[in-house]
Amino acid sequence: MKARRREVGVRVALGASPLRVVRLLARETLLLVAAGALAGVAVYTLSARWIRQVLYDVAPADPMALGSALLFIAVVAWLAIVFAVWRAVSIYPALALRDE
Repeated sequence: MKARRREVGVRVALGASPLRVVRLLARETLLLVAAGALAGVAVYTLSARWIRQVLYDVAPADPMALGSALLFIAVVAWLAIVFAVWRAVSIYPALALRDE
């Protein structure tokens, strides 16, 4: 978030509402998380034979195991978004513009 502090400061200084900043940051983060989750599911599917040898009493296509992993990723991503957005909304535009 530190790398984007100036960008957020400029947006707020030009009149962007906190809700607009929240939407921007949340949308970009969720797109990255969704792309990573899809790539992870694809690799998981391709490596199902090897995973079958490693897992005990769990089938590689077990919806409960896959759903639990995706739910865990979603919760961690949500927490990351909340803290990053909270910091972004609390930025003072003058300090962000001066900080370089």
